[in-house]
Amino acid sequence: MEVETFGRHYHVDTLPAFVACDEDEIIGIAGYAHEENAINLVMLAVLSRWQGRGVASLLISALTETARAECVKQIILTTTNDDLPALGFYQRMGFAITRVLVGKMLEHHGGVEPGFTSIPVRDEIQLESQL
Repeated sequence: MEVETFGRHYHVDTLPAFVACDEDEIIGIAGYAHEENAINLVMLAVLSRWQGRGVASLLISALTETARAECVKQIILTTTNDDLPALGFYQRMGFAITRVLVGKMLEHHGGVEPGFTSIPVRDEIQLESQL
């Protein structure tokens, strides 16, 4: 799976990642990339039956600990305008919206796509957490 974020392309299967498991089952993953002065959270995913149970928070905490240990001053990430649960979660975790790239997802997808609760996916929203 390829992801574009902050103008760079990443193959998520090649990124370092934190993995949350329940016995032998992978229930969540946080793939990230080291940037010049930041860690870029490229992908965060938790199995639906595990959502709302603190898995994503644990993954973000592990990433934050790693960033601090490496003297990185910020964690950056992107999401889309339709992903209201993600926007709420990241802000509760201390991330702030720093930029909205209006129409970025329209360019990427070549047109309008329905997103969460049928909200059209149009814009890329950039967030960061200062450590």
